[in-house]
Amino acid sequence: MQDQTFTIYKEEYVTLNGSISGGCLELESHVYGDDDFSSEKRYSFSKTESDKLFQIISLEEFIELCRKERLMGMEAFLEENGITYKSYTW
Repeated sequence: MQDQTFTIYKEEYVTLNGSISGGCLELESHVYGDDDFSSEKRYSFSKTESDKLFQIISLEEFIELCRKERLMGMEAFLEENGITYKSYTW
């Protein structure tokens, strides 16, 4: 898959961006709250897991799934299909 960056959704308080580099998918979620609450979470997929994902679903379909189901639905889809990733929250 060709290297690229993309925005899955961008709203007033939440965004989900993605990129593919060297065949590896990476997603970054941002939640903006008041002064006391903001959150960022990064999902990193190995090349093997990225390939596994895109054998099940196309990038375009995955983007639509994330737009419709949000992060919880995306995580459930990945778990149901045995796709693993590393995640970091800060």
